[in-house]
Amino acid sequence: MHLILDGDRPVLDPAKIPSIVDEQGKMLSDVSELRKRLVPREAFNEFSAQIDAVQKKGLKISHLDSHRGLCFLIPALRTVYRELGLTYKIPLALPAVFLFGKTRRFVPGSSDSLIGAYDIGKETIESRLVRYERMIKFLGRGKHYCFSHAAPPTQSVKTGLGDFAIRNNDYALFSSPEWKNLLVKYQVRLSPM
Repeated sequence: MHLILDGDRPVLDPAKIPSIVDEQGKMLSDVSELRKRLVPREAFNEFSAQIDAVQKKGLKISHLDSHRGLCFLIPALRTVYRELGLTYKIPLALPAVFLFGKTRRFVPGSSDSLIGAYDIGKETIESRLVRYERMIKFLGRGKHYCFSHAAPPTQSVKTGLGDFAIRNNDYALFSSPEWKNLLVKYQVRLSPM
């Protein structure tokens, strides 16, 4: 589940989370403003409401991650993120840096690394395959969370998203024989966290 704290409509009544919303009741888009105003308990409550809403629909959440990496970039959110994992007993997607060693020990099933291939220069399926292979061959044993923005080449993706080429190329790559061969070569098993 992708936890969101910026630039969207909150699940909770905006009056209950004033530190993270603007005058129109929308989540703050400016991360530096969010960082200044943030009250961690309000973030915890909004994230909890997001998790509860998904679970009420009968969906099983395999892991939590953070939109734009805010739970990693804003120090006050790191504790909130860990508390969510513990409270809901849901593993966390975590970067492979020492800052998250304690969280990884406390929240069972959390990932050993969090990686992705977003900006790779010349955008082609071939260049994405090269970038993913470079990432995969250095992962080592363990549980790794690799994020992607794969999407089919539909008209709505093409007109609605500025990064549609990245999304379309990931989509094509992940359904190609080359991708399957890469996973076999490095003995990677895909599974929900």
